[in-house]
Amino acid sequence: DKIAKDIKNYSEEARPEFQKVDVLEAITESIHIVKDSYGKGSERPDVHEEISIDKHLVMDAPRHHLMQAFTNIIKNSYEAIQRKGIIRIQANSTEKGNVVIRFIDDGCGMTEETRQDAFLPFATNKDGHTGFGLSFAQKIIERECHGDIIIESKNDAGTTIILTLPIEQVIGELD
Repeated sequence: DKIAKDIKNYSEEARPEFQKVDVLEAITESIHIVKDSYGKGSERPDVHEEISIDKHLVMDAPRHHLMQAFTNIIKNSYEAIQRKGIIRIQANSTEKGNVVIRFIDDGCGMTEETRQDAFLPFATNKDGHTGFGLSFAQKIIERECHGDIIIESKNDAGTTIILTLPIEQVIGELD
């Protein structure tokens, strides 16, 4: 069922509804969603979040979908941290009218091969996972939000995922 649901969500071409999104609020909610997904009694790694985001950073985006991308990225960071670690989330605006968001974890990192395949559907080395988390995040960031997503990672040295998104969407670009 999970695989079928993930394939359906990945293949849908819904027209995104843009609205003003408070980046700090969306990131904070996404962290809570990930923490809540572990449930009571389950083993959750001891993760400390360090958040450095301007309180007034707002961008145009499809809020629900953007939060899904954030949640998928943060969940991967949690899963990469075996026992205890830190996830740093930084966001700032640029002079070019973009928001740059960095998700930095000190987890297990990825091999070069894993990093290169990370956006492919079904590409996972985790038991019980479908491999759609980063694929879906890429679709949201690139196709829906007209942004970029890149992964920097080294095996046993952590991972950084960098999103570059426009602060404002031009209506003509959405058609």
